Amino acid sequence: MSEQSASEVWPYQVALPDSDSCMIEASAFCHHNDLSLRVYGPSVIYEGRRWIVFCFSDYADAEYFRIERGGRWIHSHLWRSADA
Repeated sequence: MSEQSASEVWPYQVALPDSDSCMIEASAFCHHNDLSLRVYGPSVIYEGRRWIVFCFSDYADAEYFRIERGGRWIHSHLWRSADA
């Protein structure tokens, strides 16, 4: 799947501070709550910290995840350009 079409399918992106257990805990949380998660894998550096980006197809899922996990909204153009 191209990056553009991925953004269209999973347009709601939330970043969490990276930690040893971040991916496992966040993935389990989404699975348990049946959220529309797609983990991108790449992390970003923002404000001197490493963040992991989690993408969702549904706004309500992304907002619930952001609030419950303490994440931040992030726009794909901020992190995709750094990988190019």
